[in-house]
Amino acid sequence: MNLNRINENPNREGLVNNFIQSAGDSLSSFRYFEKRDISIINEHHHTVLLYSGQEIIGYGHLDPCDLGKVWLGICLKSGHTGKGLGKIIMKNLTEYADSSGHDQINLSVDISNVGGKKLYEQFGFKVYNKTESMYFMKRRRNV
Repeated sequence: MNLNRINENPNREGLVNNFIQSAGDSLSSFRYFEKRDISIINEHHHTVLLYSGQEIIGYGHLDPCDLGKVWLGICLKSGHTGKGLGKIIMKNLTEYADSSGHDQINLSVDISNVGGKKLYEQFGFKVYNKTESMYFMKRRRNV
């Protein structure tokens, strides 16, 4: 497995678009790009792609949002979940956030995504709000 930061890659939009086109059923719980243009990645603090050989199998980002919040998002290509690969992306994103001085990271996860919630809890995320279908979680910086 190889994890690459793509913020400076001139073809970053094309790479992420290729991942989205091939992600399959995983997009049913990763809806970040449903209402956002791919160009949003140009505003990310940190964007990574996880490769297996030449195949992109994972994506992650730290997205600055309104009110100074930073939102974390990850997605693994369908068929690649439950193998510990999310930990690789999460470790990279949380370490980057900590070293960059982000005091808090936020995320949302579907209540039905039990594995995702468990992964986030392993990295110190705690539920701070819940709706009928979604958990909202946050993590404070490790100092």
